[in-house]
Amino acid sequence: MKKKTNLILLAGFMLAAGSVLADNINGININFANIGSAGYAADFSTGYGYVGYNYRIGQTEVSIAQFQASGIIDADANYWNDGTRNVGQDAPAVSLSWHEAAQYCNWLTSSNTDVGAYTIVGGLVTAIDRSYRNANGVVYVLPTEDEWYKAAYFTGSGYSLYANGTGTAPTHGVDANFNTAGGYSGGPAWLVGSGSLETNGTYNMMGNVWEWLESAADGNLDSIGEDVAFRGGDYFQGVGYLQSSNRSFDTPTGEYYNTGLRIVAIPEPGTISLMSLSTISLFFTRTIRRRKLAGKSLIPVGREYLCDTFATYEEWEAAYGQMEETDYLAELRGRIKAWFGSAWNEFMSGYKALDKKFWGRMVLIHERKMERKRTIKAALKKKALDGLDAFLALIMK
Repeated sequence: MKKKTNLILLAGFMLAAGSVLADNINGININFANIGSAGYAADFSTGYGYVGYNYRIGQTEVSIAQFQASGIIDADANYWNDGTRNVGQDAPAVSLSWHEAAQYCNWLTSSNTDVGAYTIVGGLVTAIDRSYRNANGVVYVLPTEDEWYKAAYFTGSGYSLYANGTGTAPTHGVDANFNTAGGYSGGPAWLVGSGSLETNGTYNMMGNVWEWLESAADGNLDSIGEDVAFRGGDYFQGVGYLQSSNRSFDTPTGEYYNTGLRIVAIPEPGTISLMSLSTISLFFTRTIRRRKLAGKSLIPVGREYLCDTFATYEEWEAAYGQMEETDYLAELRGRIKAWFGSAWNEFMSGYKALDKKFWGRMVLIHERKMERKRTIKAALKKKALDGLDAFLALIMK
């Protein structure tokens, strides 16, 4: 019984800590990395990264084979096997537009390119509704810029410059696929899943190919035809494009041989609540069991370096990598700070919206006052001119 309980606890902690699980969708397997810490404050240096819910992001970019399974007609999606180069069906699908990427997400959600979070009319996205859910309570979408940013640069206690969790550039040709020769050279793209595993269980969020995002270039997607953002850098541009501070954008109808996609899975609200509850429950369960075994108080004043008997050191390190000792009070302070940061962001967002509305109203009132003044002035001028005309007419008689 104890062994079974330990396995359940280990599985639960893996789910909360960003493990990778596979979904079989319409006959194709897609691996997803779990991104937790819902509500953690945005990166102060860039303003990106705040996501108020847990979600999953594709471990790799979508491959040619995965994209072609949808049946979306796009002669360029198989760019890497175009007669001048041939790297196989596991290369990233590129040369597809933002609209086609959205259709692919719909296909994953409903097996129909026109049904899902994206309303498709004439092959183009005309509206977005992320509340759509399939029978499994999931919707597959392109990542927003905040979702992509958090998956790439969030370290658990802040944000890093690169997706490797540090401020040190990855090793070219080993960790990531980017250009060091200068100019537009290099390539071709690596097969999906090549290189080094990144901070949150992903591959190639640094380099390889750019990835379409759901967000607009100006941060407010209020017109489907406006430029949309993409991130990550690619194989023929330099290391600077891999940094968290770098973002690019272009027209959503464009098709580029260095731009593909990565998808996000949003679970139903009940699943999000269950994941959060399981994380909290697991935290306290592990604390009580560990301190009972040590004959200590059940109040979690301190924290040992490693876990208790439910996992060996090798199992622990294989699951989570090297972890630093963390004081519970420091962790609590961090969570409180993150909560206040989130609350402050929401407050400022509401304040800015209210302030914009207020000044819009004030401008309207001012314009109306000025119009009334102009009307009165014009009327007085007309009356004066009419009087002058009458006076002159009287003199002429």
